[in-house]
Amino acid sequence: MNLRELLSRIGPLLALSGMSQLGLALFETTFVLYSQVKLGYGPAKVAAGFMVCGIVMALFQALAVGYLSGRVSERRQLAVGFGLMGAGITLLLHTYTLPLVLGAIGVQALGMALISPNLSALTSKRSQNQAGAALGLQNSANNLGQAVGPLLGAVLFGWKVGAPYFLTGISLLIVGASIGWYSRKRFHAVGVTA
Repeated sequence: MNLRELLSRIGPLLALSGMSQLGLALFETTFVLYSQVKLGYGPAKVAAGFMVCGIVMALFQALAVGYLSGRVSERRQLAVGFGLMGAGITLLLHTYTLPLVLGAIGVQALGMALISPNLSALTSKRSQNQAGAALGLQNSANNLGQAVGPLLGAVLFGWKVGAPYFLTGISLLIVGASIGWYSRKRFHAVGVTA
Protein backbone atom coordinates (compact mmCIF):
# COMPACT_ATOMS: atom_id res chain seq x y z
CA MET A 1 0.00 0.00 0.00
CA ASN A 2 1.46 3.36 -1.02
CA LEU A 3 1.12 6.64 0.86
CA ARG A 4 -1.89 7.80 -1.15
CA GLU A 5 -3.80 4.59 -0.41
CA LEU A 6 -2.85 4.78 3.25
CA LEU A 7 -4.03 8.38 3.49
CA SER A 8 -7.32 7.48 1.82
CA ARG A 9 -7.89 4.79 4.46
CA ILE A 10 -6.95 6.82 7.51
CA GLY A 11 -7.48 10.41 6.35
CA PRO A 12 -10.70 10.96 8.35
CA LEU A 13 -9.03 9.54 11.46
CA LEU A 14 -6.09 11.93 11.00
CA ALA A 15 -8.54 14.83 10.79
CA LEU A 16 -10.22 13.67 14.01
CA SER A 17 -6.83 13.31 15.71
CA GLY A 18 -5.83 16.81 14.72
CA MET A 19 -9.14 18.26 15.84
CA SER A 20 -9.11 16.56 19.24
CA GLN A 21 -5.56 17.75 19.93
CA LEU A 22 -6.43 21.23 18.69
CA GLY A 23 -9.32 21.33 21.19
CA LEU A 24 -7.15 20.13 24.05
CA ALA A 25 -4.27 22.51 23.23
CA LEU A 26 -6.71 25.41 22.84
CA PHE A 27 -8.18 24.67 26.27
CA GLU A 28 -4.77 24.31 27.90
CA THR A 29 -3.42 27.58 26.52
CA THR A 30 -6.50 29.76 27.07
CA PHE A 31 -7.62 28.44 30.45
CA VAL A 32 -5.08 30.53 32.37
CA LEU A 33 -6.21 33.71 30.63
CA TYR A 34 -9.90 32.84 30.74
CA SER A 35 -9.85 31.91 34.41
CA GLN A 36 -8.04 35.14 35.33
CA VAL A 37 -10.26 37.44 33.26
CA LYS A 38 -13.67 35.80 33.80
CA LEU A 39 -13.30 33.96 37.10
CA GLY A 40 -10.62 35.91 38.95
CA TYR A 41 -8.58 32.77 39.60
CA GLY A 42 -5.01 32.82 40.81
CA PRO A 43 -2.26 30.24 40.21
CA ALA A 44 -3.55 27.71 42.77
CA LYS A 45 -7.03 27.41 41.25
CA VAL A 46 -5.64 27.28 37.72
CA ALA A 47 -3.24 24.53 38.80
CA ALA A 48 -6.17 22.63 40.34
CA GLY A 49 -7.91 22.71 36.96
CA PHE A 50 -4.91 21.25 35.17
CA MET A 51 -4.44 18.67 37.93
CA VAL A 52 -8.05 17.47 37.53
CA CYS A 53 -7.58 17.27 33.76
CA GLY A 54 -4.43 15.15 34.08
CA ILE A 55 -5.77 12.86 36.80
CA VAL A 56 -9.06 12.15 35.01
CA MET A 57 -7.30 11.36 31.73
CA ALA A 58 -4.69 9.13 33.37
CA LEU A 59 -7.11 7.21 35.61
CA PHE A 60 -9.76 6.70 32.97
CA GLN A 61 -7.31 5.52 30.34
CA ALA A 62 -5.66 3.17 32.83
CA LEU A 63 -8.83 1.72 34.34
CA ALA A 64 -11.80 2.05 32.02
CA VAL A 65 -10.61 2.05 28.42
CA GLY A 66 -9.42 -1.57 28.64
CA TYR A 67 -12.76 -2.57 30.14
CA LEU A 68 -14.71 -0.85 27.35
CA SER A 69 -12.56 -2.38 24.62
CA GLY A 70 -14.52 -5.20 22.99
CA ARG A 71 -17.72 -4.20 24.82
CA VAL A 72 -18.34 -0.86 23.10
CA SER A 73 -17.23 -0.15 19.53
CA GLU A 74 -14.46 2.34 18.90
CA ARG A 75 -16.83 4.52 16.87
CA ARG A 76 -19.34 4.76 19.72
CA GLN A 77 -16.57 5.59 22.16
CA LEU A 78 -15.35 8.29 19.77
CA ALA A 79 -18.86 9.74 19.45
CA VAL A 80 -19.24 9.86 23.22
CA GLY A 81 -15.68 11.18 23.65
CA PHE A 82 -16.13 14.09 21.25
CA GLY A 83 -19.53 14.81 22.79
CA LEU A 84 -18.12 14.88 26.31
CA MET A 85 -15.15 16.97 25.29
CA GLY A 86 -17.38 19.48 23.52
CA ALA A 87 -19.85 19.57 26.41
CA GLY A 88 -17.08 20.08 28.98
CA ILE A 89 -15.51 22.94 27.05
CA THR A 90 -18.88 24.59 26.44
CA LEU A 91 -19.87 24.20 30.11
CA LEU A 92 -16.87 26.30 31.11
CA LEU A 93 -18.76 29.31 29.77
CA HIS A 94 -21.59 28.70 32.23
CA THR A 95 -19.74 27.74 35.42
CA TYR A 96 -18.47 30.21 37.98
CA THR A 97 -17.71 28.26 41.16
CA LEU A 98 -14.55 26.20 41.51
CA PRO A 99 -16.31 22.80 41.97
CA LEU A 100 -18.39 23.34 38.81
CA VAL A 101 -15.39 24.55 36.83
CA LEU A 102 -13.41 21.48 37.92
CA GLY A 103 -16.38 19.30 37.01
CA ALA A 104 -16.55 20.81 33.51
CA ILE A 105 -12.80 20.26 33.11
CA GLY A 106 -13.26 16.66 34.28
CA VAL A 107 -15.99 16.06 31.67
CA GLN A 108 -13.73 17.48 28.96
CA ALA A 109 -10.81 15.33 30.12
CA LEU A 110 -13.01 12.23 30.21
CA GLY A 111 -13.91 12.84 26.59
CA MET A 112 -10.27 13.20 25.58
CA ALA A 113 -9.43 10.01 27.47
CA LEU A 114 -11.95 8.18 25.29
CA ILE A 115 -10.80 9.77 22.05
CA SER A 116 -7.03 9.19 22.03
CA PRO A 117 -6.79 5.40 22.48
CA ASN A 118 -9.72 4.70 20.18
CA LEU A 119 -8.31 6.84 17.37
CA SER A 120 -5.00 5.01 17.71
CA ALA A 121 -6.77 1.63 17.65
CA LEU A 122 -8.81 2.49 14.55
CA THR A 123 -5.77 3.97 12.78
CA SER A 124 -3.81 0.79 13.44
CA LYS A 125 -6.68 -1.44 12.25
CA ARG A 126 -7.23 0.49 9.03
CA SER A 127 -3.56 0.60 8.09
CA GLN A 128 -3.29 -3.15 7.48
CA ASN A 129 0.45 -3.94 7.47
CA GLN A 130 1.59 -0.32 7.76
CA ALA A 131 0.66 0.44 11.36
CA GLY A 132 4.00 2.15 12.03
CA ALA A 133 3.60 4.55 9.11
CA ALA A 134 -0.06 5.17 10.00
CA LEU A 135 0.71 5.93 13.64
CA GLY A 136 3.54 8.22 12.53
CA LEU A 137 1.06 10.14 10.38
CA GLN A 138 -1.32 10.27 13.33
CA ASN A 139 1.44 11.77 15.49
CA SER A 140 1.99 14.40 12.80
CA ALA A 141 -1.74 15.22 12.82
CA ASN A 142 -1.64 15.43 16.63
CA ASN A 143 1.35 17.78 16.48
CA LEU A 144 -0.38 19.96 13.90
CA GLY A 145 -3.43 20.24 16.16
CA GLN A 146 -1.21 21.08 19.13
CA ALA A 147 0.49 23.80 17.08
CA VAL A 148 -2.68 25.36 15.67
CA GLY A 149 -4.72 25.16 18.92
CA PRO A 150 -2.81 27.79 20.91
CA LEU A 151 -2.63 30.17 17.95
CA LEU A 152 -6.34 29.83 17.19
CA GLY A 153 -7.18 30.12 20.89
CA ALA A 154 -5.19 33.34 21.21
CA VAL A 155 -6.81 34.89 18.14
CA LEU A 156 -10.32 33.94 19.29
CA PHE A 157 -9.64 35.06 22.87
CA GLY A 158 -8.40 38.42 21.59
CA TRP A 159 -11.59 38.80 19.58
CA LYS A 160 -13.97 37.75 22.35
CA VAL A 161 -13.13 36.14 25.70
CA GLY A 162 -15.61 33.25 25.46
CA ALA A 163 -15.18 32.63 21.72
CA PRO A 164 -12.49 29.90 22.00
CA TYR A 165 -14.68 27.72 24.21
CA PHE A 166 -17.95 28.41 22.45
CA LEU A 167 -16.70 27.72 18.92
CA THR A 168 -14.51 24.77 19.88
CA GLY A 169 -17.16 23.22 22.13
CA ILE A 170 -19.89 23.47 19.49
CA SER A 171 -17.54 22.08 16.80
CA LEU A 172 -16.64 19.07 18.97
CA LEU A 173 -20.31 18.42 19.79
CA ILE A 174 -21.13 18.45 16.06
CA VAL A 175 -18.27 16.02 15.36
CA GLY A 176 -19.49 13.68 18.13
CA ALA A 177 -23.08 13.80 16.85
CA SER A 178 -21.89 13.17 13.27
CA ILE A 179 -19.84 10.13 14.30
CA GLY A 180 -22.81 8.78 16.27
CA TRP A 181 -25.21 9.37 13.37
CA TYR A 182 -22.83 7.76 10.87
CA SER A 183 -22.36 4.72 13.12
CA ARG A 184 -26.12 4.24 13.53
CA LYS A 185 -26.62 4.59 9.80
CA ARG A 186 -24.01 1.91 9.11
CA PHE A 187 -25.54 -0.45 11.67
CA HIS A 188 -29.01 -0.03 10.16
CA ALA A 189 -27.61 -0.55 6.67
CA VAL A 190 -26.44 -4.04 7.65
CA GLY A 191 -29.57 -4.84 9.64
CA VAL A 192 -28.13 -4.39 13.13
CA THR A 193 -29.87 -2.29 15.76
CA ALA A 194 -27.50 0.29 17.21
